[in-house]
Amino acid sequence: MRLFVAIQLPCPVRSSLLNAVSRMKELGRGNFTRPENLHLTLIFIGETGNEEAARQALSMVQGTAFPLSIGGLGSFGDLYWAGVDPSPALLSLQRQVEGSFRAAGFKLEQRPYRPHLTLCRQFRPYGAFRADEITVRPPTCSIERISLMESLRRDGRLIYREVAGQQLI
Repeated sequence: MRLFVAIQLPCPVRSSLLNAVSRMKELGRGNFTRPENLHLTLIFIGETGNEEAARQALSMVQGTAFPLSIGGLGSFGDLYWAGVDPSPALLSLQRQVEGSFRAAGFKLEQRPYRPHLTLCRQFRPYGAFRADEITVRPPTCSIERISLMESLRRDGRLIYREVAGQQLI
């Protein structure tokens, strides 16, 4: 199974992000993230046959609930994303999740954590495009849970399925 740990977004945040995606669709084409797949990745685990060890590593995380602020549009080449405020609480949670999975023997990416919400991959604007044409201002939300997610393909569609969850106190 292909796994990652993520924060799933509440409906009001998703709705606001979908407004930005709709505007991007008017201005270009690409592989747009489906509404149910919008999430904030904390760590990417990748292929593993050890689901139980991943569940156990998630259960060891003892983070606290915190506010999450999102805003602005950015890109890594042709991948466009909504920005996430890298608050001390978010970064602390991400480090704790990473530490728990490393301690459980999972080999994780070494690159620095850059929190973002992917809106579109392979974006190709129809004409001149400026990122400031897209408004991304979802409401601040309270994050109270993290999820161990499986990434799979069903009928050619990418689906993210929660395998386990951990409440933040």
